Amino acid sequence: MDIQKLGTERNAQLLTMSGRFPSGKMIGLHEMYKDGWTEEEIQNELRKQSGHRRSDPIGAADYLRNKKEETKEENLLLARKGKSESNLVAKKRENEAAERSRQEEHEKIWKDKTIGRLKSGGLHEAYADQLSDVEVKGNMTFLPRGGILVKTNTPDDIDIQFGIPPETIKDSMILGVSVPKYFVVSHEMFDRVGGTSMAEFEFPAYFNFFVLKRKVTIICREGLSESIKAIFKETLIGPDKEDYMFDKDFPPGTDPKLFPNFWGEGLCLDPARKNLKGEDLLEIREFDAAGQATVGTGDSEVKIRFLANKQEYRVYKFDKKGKREQIATVAEDIRRYKEDKLGNVKRSKLEYQPLTTPEFGVTVLGASHGFDPAGSTTGFVIWVNGKGMVVDPPPGSSDVLKKLSIPDRAIHGIILTHCHADHDAGTFQRILTLKNVKLYTTTTIFNSFIRKYSAVTGLDRQFLCGLFTFMPCLIGVPVPFHGAHFKLFYSIHTIPCIGFECSYGETSMIYSADTNSDPSLPTKMFEEGVIKEGRRDALLNNALKGKHTLIFHEAGVPPIHTPMELLANQPDSVKERLYLVHVSENKVPSDVGLRVATEWSTMVLQQYLDLEMKERMNIKHTLSATELFQHVEDEEYEKFIFNSTEKIMVPRDTVLFDRGEVMEHMYYVLAGSVLAITDSKVSQGHRFHAGHLIGQEFIVDEGNVAGYKAKSETAVILYKIKIEAAKCVVHKREALNLLKNLADLMKSRTWDAFACNLLFREFTIREKVDLFNIFSEEITIEPEGRIDCQQRGCLVVDGIVHVLMDSTVDSLDEMTNEEIREEAYTDTKESSGGGKEGVRKKGEATGVVPGQTGRERSNKRENLSPADRSRKLIELERNVRLSKVDLPGFMSGTIELLAQRSEASINLNSESKKTTFRGNHMRSAYVDEVGETGTMILDINSLILRDPSLMQVEAISNTRVRMLDRKAAINFMKHSPGILVKLLDSFMSTDSKIVC
Repeated sequence: MDIQKLGTERNAQLLTMSGRFPSGKMIGLHEMYKDGWTEEEIQNELRKQSGHRRSDPIGAADYLRNKKEETKEENLLLARKGKSESNLVAKKRENEAAERSRQEEHEKIWKDKTIGRLKSGGLHEAYADQLSDVEVKGNMTFLPRGGILVKTNTPDDIDIQFGIPPETIKDSMILGVSVPKYFVVSHEMFDRVGGTSMAEFEFPAYFNFFVLKRKVTIICREGLSESIKAIFKETLIGPDKEDYMFDKDFPPGTDPKLFPNFWGEGLCLDPARKNLKGEDLLEIREFDAAGQATVGTGDSEVKIRFLANKQEYRVYKFDKKGKREQIATVAEDIRRYKEDKLGNVKRSKLEYQPLTTPEFGVTVLGASHGFDPAGSTTGFVIWVNGKGMVVDPPPGSSDVLKKLSIPDRAIHGIILTHCHADHDAGTFQRILTLKNVKLYTTTTIFNSFIRKYSAVTGLDRQFLCGLFTFMPCLIGVPVPFHGAHFKLFYSIHTIPCIGFECSYGETSMIYSADTNSDPSLPTKMFEEGVIKEGRRDALLNNALKGKHTLIFHEAGVPPIHTPMELLANQPDSVKERLYLVHVSENKVPSDVGLRVATEWSTMVLQQYLDLEMKERMNIKHTLSATELFQHVEDEEYEKFIFNSTEKIMVPRDTVLFDRGEVMEHMYYVLAGSVLAITDSKVSQGHRFHAGHLIGQEFIVDEGNVAGYKAKSETAVILYKIKIEAAKCVVHKREALNLLKNLADLMKSRTWDAFACNLLFREFTIREKVDLFNIFSEEITIEPEGRIDCQQRGCLVVDGIVHVLMDSTVDSLDEMTNEEIREEAYTDTKESSGGGKEGVRKKGEATGVVPGQTGRERSNKRENLSPADRSRKLIELERNVRLSKVDLPGFMSGTIELLAQRSEASINLNSESKKTTFRGNHMRSAYVDEVGETGTMILDINSLILRDPSLMQVEAISNTRVRMLDRKAAINFMKHSPGILVKLLDSFMSTDSKIVC
């Protein structure tokens, strides 16, 4: 093995796994050397970690000798240059220490000022949870919702933000800084794990243009300009007239006089839109051929440089003499997808509050708008007989639903009202992170939504449509939903937008959606010939006119929203049924009889009269949302389930059952979190949240003996169900097969391996079982044993492996100095776009082959010092991983293949290169990696593209693995496109335990 490669900064931590030390910190050769470990101590520690029995398991002696030679050379250089050089070094270190101290003081002052400002305004408590997510490093502020703000401290006080997640301007408002004018959009504009756009520039552009009276500048990589323009067109201007689908939006035979005039109505709301174009709000600049972009002028000039070989941005400013100063370094992957200790994404302020769903009612997820830092954007759930229809879910609403103990299966549909970011961002997030989503809207709005998010994600439109089920709705035609009926209408807005009314028996509610309900507007538009008589009459019969039990009406900022005065002047008979949404609570006068819908509250419009019947209906609706009980008949609930189910509350840290215990009950989690603990030494356990069944596998397990301990992590509310009763009703073959496979999975080591993988542990039970079924039986590999990954994947079930290249590949250790120099030059030329295609096939690629430490070295290398050689190797190793790939293009092609033709080959577009992926995104097989339990090892090129694989897996200790062949993987992902999106994104994450 080439130890100098292991000495690079990237691979210094290879052989030690998290959890091996009390602090949980990974320690590698580089750290050991810096900390002054002796050669014997290093060898003993690495031998203990890796299980090797070699005298020098990974060449620690070679590494130490090289480092000693480098240090000796550096000291000799200092001696030659004399004390002046030594003084310069000391001065440099002194300056660095002073700079660190200044940055720490800056961070403390910044936080103190921010908290003081919020306290003075009475807002500290409301924002305390977001402030805790703020991290400041020098000139960089890591924003709570994601993204990084760089303060340049130039005379013009230029701020530059990298990454634009949804609602990002609220972070600026909370922190008391101006909304930036300059934004840098990464090559990957979408976070596929979190399901959110990282290029949500819509509201920053509106705020800068309408409030700050200036234009936003978006800086992006070459080729993204057209996508950004397409996104902004759908939100600012709306669809073109030829994209209006009135023949599919309205019932056949509808009088055209009822059709809206979207563009004309928008102009009547806001005449300033007549000559408004996207370029008036947005300037788009692409990095030049050298990877540079300039903002500001004169003394405030700032340069942003993208370094492809490091996958990072560097920000520079200049003094009056033109001297350059680097002020920030930002990684291209600026997503901040956080998890708390319970595995939830970014906890909301809401604690666990189990919700009993009404027979008919509304739960409010958010009631504000995109410019309110204190509130979530408007969205809510309409409940009908225990089934939920979500309207415009706010970003992150899945966490709120989980805290309310609402399982994903209880949500049976989403209504999308229109394609502004404060309404559609959360919708697409749920589509990407959930399965079997049904989307209700009109065809015109649906097509606009698909065009927008195809541009955001770079994914094929046909593939996006396959992620969910589109339920096309006709204006004015009732849409049935579990005993209720929704009836849609087009409101007045700047782009196509729908409101609706929902009726259930004698009870009903209506939602205005974004609109202006001023009755003078339809009359004016009719008189000016903008709309016909039928459309005018429909608009005059607005949400404030009906006799509905509940009215949700927007109250945003005029002229495109309804004036507060109009709502304040409504009669008391309307106000007593009226709740305002899309408004900041502090903007509503306290003395006019108006009220804002309260976040996370539930309004009951109709409730079960019989309490016993109510509880029985809750049991039925709750359990029927699970895959296990979804086919159980009503009479079976009456005969077996109702009398065998008990609702219990369990305090924190309570053991529900222990390993070896004979099981008589299974559990359904209504609220809280339960940890299932096995005897595994590597897994931290499996967590069950609201909507999960615990112990269902015992229905088909004759022994009924628990193989794990279940303990409450929080206070939990559960349904306790007798297993014998469940056995009487679960008789569908599909359900029984699921349980049998689940029982096999939970008895295997693969169950713990899934828990160790950040991606797989978030899969549903069904997804885990399906994934388990496509793996082969366990294979044991003895130390130093190898298996190849030719069109196969490998899951490490127990043990540690090296991921390495086939031994037929030339080793860098066997190359001459001239060959190294030539290789580095060629790779640099190719990675910058010149030279031949950047593909390294068998026999012509250069990579490091572990296991060659003792091999005789070539005498031709003697004239190159260890330090110079190490630097060349680092340079070469970087360039080998940098063949240019149009990643979105590749992913689009791959997805199209998996979704449509599993056996076809992929035709990449002519501008893209092939195979090797960028270093910090896809980790190339040329990089020596280590995989521990839970690591999934795939050669994406071999598995998907069927290129010859050079990848092998070598066991460090006795290791058990499961293999995954190409055909099984493709069939699995072809039928689960949402999983494919997560999997592809995990290839590009350094934390996912997916090695490519």
